[in-house]
Amino acid sequence: MVWVPALSEGSMKVIFTSILKGFLDLNEGSGLNMFADPVIRASVDLYQRTIQDFLPTPAKCHYTFNLRDLSKVVQGILMIRLQSLDSKASLVYLWIHETFRVFRDRLIDQSDRDKFSKNAHEKLEQYLDMEWQLKDYEHLLFGNFESPAREYGKLSEVNALIPRLNSFLDVYNADNAPMNLVFFGDCIQHLSRIARVLAQARGNAMLVGVGGSGRRSMARLGANMNEQKTFSIEISKNYREKEFHEDIRTLLRKSAIDNEQLVFLFSDTQIVKESFLEDINNLLNSGEIPNLFPADEKIAICDEMAARAREVGQGDSRDQIYAYFVQICRENLHIVLAFSPVGDQFRNRCRQFPSIINCCTIDWYNPWPSEALYSVAHREYAADEDKLGITEHLDVLCQMSVEIHNSVSAASDKFYEELRRKNYTTPTSYLDLVKTYKEMLSFQRGIVPAKIQRYQGGLKTLESTNTMVDGLKVTLVKLRPEIDLKEKDTQIMVIDLEAQQKVANEQERVTSAEQAESEKLFQHVSAIKADCEAELAKAMPIYKSALSALDTLDKNDITEMKAYASPADEIVLVVSAVCLLMGKKENWDEAKKLMQSPNDFINSLKNYDKDNIKEGLLKKLKKYTNDARFDPASIAKKSKAAQSLCSWARALDNYSAVMKIIKPKQAALAQAEGELKVAQD
Repeated sequence: MVWVPALSEGSMKVIFTSILKGFLDLNEGSGLNMFADPVIRASVDLYQRTIQDFLPTPAKCHYTFNLRDLSKVVQGILMIRLQSLDSKASLVYLWIHETFRVFRDRLIDQSDRDKFSKNAHEKLEQYLDMEWQLKDYEHLLFGNFESPAREYGKLSEVNALIPRLNSFLDVYNADNAPMNLVFFGDCIQHLSRIARVLAQARGNAMLVGVGGSGRRSMARLGANMNEQKTFSIEISKNYREKEFHEDIRTLLRKSAIDNEQLVFLFSDTQIVKESFLEDINNLLNSGEIPNLFPADEKIAICDEMAARAREVGQGDSRDQIYAYFVQICRENLHIVLAFSPVGDQFRNRCRQFPSIINCCTIDWYNPWPSEALYSVAHREYAADEDKLGITEHLDVLCQMSVEIHNSVSAASDKFYEELRRKNYTTPTSYLDLVKTYKEMLSFQRGIVPAKIQRYQGGLKTLESTNTMVDGLKVTLVKLRPEIDLKEKDTQIMVIDLEAQQKVANEQERVTSAEQAESEKLFQHVSAIKADCEAELAKAMPIYKSALSALDTLDKNDITEMKAYASPADEIVLVVSAVCLLMGKKENWDEAKKLMQSPNDFINSLKNYDKDNIKEGLLKKLKKYTNDARFDPASIAKKSKAAQSLCSWARALDNYSAVMKIIKPKQAALAQAEGELKVAQD
């Protein structure tokens, strides 16, 4: 291990005096080289005093100063065009401005700033013999954006810069997502600071402020003012180290290989992994991230940069070419960090990654002053003053918005003192206040005209109704005699209707009784009809069985049976029953005559009038059906035709027996239906 002691105060003065004197010697006619030594002595003493007076604490963790900060003061002075330094006062103005930008801008509260301003004033009197007041240089600004030639020099008053800044904003909005900015004093101060850093070689910045204070907007506009492109990562659901490294590789290729001036804008809301900050810490410190490029990509980069490296005498080996690549990256790439001081993360990250402090110019964003709040409110309200009808109250509304925001901020401070709990009032909350008021006012202004229109419509309706009622009163007076006459006629009509109603009621009573009797008779008819249908349902299967028996009868069977010379007694018994039913003599010869034509015989049996068989004939048929031999099953052994005839005769006997029961009921049904028809008619 080698211990490197801090550079002594004398060494610092010698080194920086040589640099500044060499710069001022380039303009011999100005005679300002004699002030190089007092300026550097004042700078070194102020640097040492700052280290002693502003020590780091948990709330001021970034109060760490090193030799880089002193070199930044000298670097800022060297940005000026020599022809612009025409007097001692101009040199002193430039020096005090650079010390304020490097040291004072990082201080977090007004008491620290006042203390630093006092120290700087002492050095002015001690080394430079300048008896100025703080107001003469507290808001001093230098920059390169006011001059058409883009030369670094003293800027005009704040109000005179607004038109120039609006033109820069218009140029930015033409090529990028539009930003609606209000250039108040505090905003212009921060914008000039970030523009100054980005105009410096290897200038990097850390902007510290709560959300909504305009850090990223200022960084984007400042980069555009220096003709630099802004690069920012886009966080997605699966964005991790691999995607971050790919974006960094793309960024470095563009800055070196494409030789583009780029600004890498990175905020603490984009820190998915703490390793992101470790990589940025390496970029700030050394200009590269170890092992970022695989070997094949590194070779490809060296091949593309070889020609340019040889032109500047650094192309002898791949290591020299890659070192030249890193050098170009550091010169073309500016890193701007936008961090929030809320919580412990800012303090922890400053401790873990010191390069974000040591290698960056810090600009601390304080709460917007009342002037800024008023300007923003005036811009927002004025945009819709005609629509909202607030032209006469514009100033009062702006003052009220400022008062509300400041009173809440004061109450939040008191809340913290009493309960040690923070409540943050940010510029975003102020903008939300103004936006909410405009939305509510617009909504209410929409409600009031609607209510007025509604009430006016109601008044018109009431007016027309009153006119109509007056007309009806006049008409009623004219029609009164006719109405009285109509009333008398109506009373007579009512008496007549009452008499007719009595007659109708009597008729209704009679009709109800007749209807009840008719209903009773209908129920009786329905019962008889159901009984008849039930009995008929018993008889019909019997008759259908007789027809089924005939269906089995074949003319060949008839012919066969007719050919019998001496038929069996059972066959004679069956054909005798058939002859009886057919009105013939009951013997075999008559039977043979009936069967002379088998088809006609079968048809005569099927078409037999079953419903009109005489009672005497049925009595004679009983002597056959009651005979034990008159059984289809036993007769089937003698003749198939005789079996069918036996079944037919027995079915007619059974059918007739059932019909004896049904016919009286059918007669009763017919009588009841007649009575029902008469009752219904």
